[in-house]
Amino acid sequence: IDLILATPGPASDLAKCPIWEHEHGSNHRAIRTNFWIDTDTQANVDEMAGCLSKLVNTVSEAHCPRAKPSPCTNRWWNESLTALRKSYTYWRNRASAMLQGGDDIELRNKQRGREGSSTGRFDDTGSSTGMSSLATATIC
Repeated sequence: IDLILATPGPASDLAKCPIWEHEHGSNHRAIRTNFWIDTDTQANVDEMAGCLSKLVNTVSEAHCPRAKPSPCTNRWWNESLTALRKSYTYWRNRASAMLQGGDDIELRNKQRGREGSSTGRFDDTGSSTGMSSLATATIC
């Protein structure tokens, strides 16, 4: 049995009260309640919606219990520590990715050193291009 409670004023303005056609995952069916209300403008509708919202919030604050903090939470933890943890995790993951991805600075420097240490280079004909290419390779 689903009950609807209302004061005499809204009860006389009740337009229809069917069971809501959409399931919402509960073992109870929701009831859709429509009242006849005279409104002149959109501003009146917005004002009524604001009043209704404020009323529902006030009643729920007064009568719905707040959840207590879990005994497993760290009461000493704060937003500053969260920001530090996120920063630390970011830099740790970045360093790990660089090492795993072969982006090792020392390895790149060794490879660059090997490229520039040759005594001369050869062009397509097999002749040495001389010191100018060596200087270019070393500078780059």
